[in-house]
Amino acid sequence: MSSSKEADLSGSGAPGTDGKSGPIDLRSYVPFFLGAIAYKWTAVSSRAYRDAHDIGIGDWRVLASLAVYESATSLTVSKLVKMDGGAVSRSIRFLEERSLVSPVEGRFVGRSRPYRMTAQGAAVYESVKASAFQREEALLAPLNPDERQQLLTLLGKLYDNLDEIDR
Repeated sequence: MSSSKEADLSGSGAPGTDGKSGPIDLRSYVPFFLGAIAYKWTAVSSRAYRDAHDIGIGDWRVLASLAVYESATSLTVSKLVKMDGGAVSRSIRFLEERSLVSPVEGRFVGRSRPYRMTAQGAAVYESVKASAFQREEALLAPLNPDERQQLLTLLGKLYDNLDEIDR
């Protein structure tokens, strides 16, 4: 962070000798950074998507998942983007009402009906993707290409380990 933007993240008071008592040193607490970055990213992205396409961040995540898989069930999307299954189902219903996704034809067991993007959904996806890449570039601007690759590698490891925090 530049000194003009830098906030005091160290808390007020001296930390305990074990590093676990006393105030948290936020500059060394990974969940602080993940949460702050995710919150800001989500707020800015959601506003941009709503203004331009009348969809929310959850709807975008569903469209992005369908772009990866071509067709997917709400359970598959939920597992990929780590969203609540109910939120994914609501997004799919909303996107279907807007003709951005449609159910795959055929017979499926239970609630396992897959969905795919429509041509209109693909157009919205492409437009939002371009906007998302622009914001990603702005976010990553301070990093050189090696640092960007390193960050992606480390984030991938954390993503792969997400199930461990549920235990």
